[in-house]
Formats: sequence, C-alpha cells, structure tokens
Amino acid sequence: MRIVFAESCTGGLIAATLAQIPGISDHFCGSAVVYRNATKNQWLGVTSRSLEKWGAVSREVSIQMAKGVLKKTREAQISASITGFLGPSGPKKELGHAFISIAIRGSKQVITQELWLMHRKGLTHNIRTKRQLLASHAVLNMVRSLLKSGSQQKRTLKSG
Repeated sequence: MRIVFAESCTGGLIAATLAQIPGISDHFCGSAVVYRNATKNQWLGVTSRSLEKWGAVSREVSIQMAKGVLKKTREAQISASITGFLGPSGPKKELGHAFISIAIRGSKQVITQELWLMHRKGLTHNIRTKRQLLASHAVLNMVRSLLKSGSQQKRTLKSG
C-alpha cells in the first residue's frame, strides 16, 4: 500500500515525520505542500468556486485536496489531506479548526474528520507549532486506524 499527502496548515511536517523512518519509501510517495489557494487550485485541482464558497478551511476543500493529490500520484492507493487555521493569525473563532480527508483509489467515498485543536488558556508560546504537531499526529493516526481496520476486515473475510 502506497500513500501520498496534501498538506496545507502542517506545511510538510507529515512528510518530514515519515521521512525519518528507514525504508519508508516502499510506502510513502510524497507530499504536496499547498499553502496558498492558487497552489491548491493549480496543483490539485481544487476549484476556485469551492475556495470562494466554502473557504480554504472546509470539508469540501479538504476532500478535493485528497482526491486531487491521489489523481496526480498514480502509484498511490491512498491519500490524506489536511487544511486548517492553526494560528497565530486567522479568524479568532476559527483558530485550531482543521479538516482531514482520506481518499482510497477505486472508492467514491472519502472519509473526513473535523478537528478542533485546542490549547490551555494563556498558553501562547509556540502555539502554532504545537497545533501543527497535533494536526500531523491526527492525520497519521487516522490513516493508521483506517489501514488497521482494513487489514482486520481482510482477516475476517479469509477466516469466514
């Protein structure tokens, strides 16, 4: 199984984390870091209409990011994307808000999760970095859970 990522708010942290694992190139294709809306549109095919209507931090854009990076990476069977407001700038009410999407080749269904990455009141030092770490771990945990449940389903089918 090979995976590719589309990262916005994590800025490549998922890729950097995975790149530390020896032998990861057997499974990790790469990551498109698409911070700007124009880049999301040009690299991944996220529609201008979706960006205008829903905004960059939305379920819809996250889904298009996951589908777009999977379409562009033929060797991958699965993709994951993340987009969010992790601070310190951005709408105050939206700080810590993010969306993760996972697309699987051959499936029309895209799995999505909405996140609110909170922090203790008064804690502002390096809050962006802390949220990026939390967001990266959330993406990797979501992928791991999906792969784990998929392998358990295969075992059940074989034994049944």
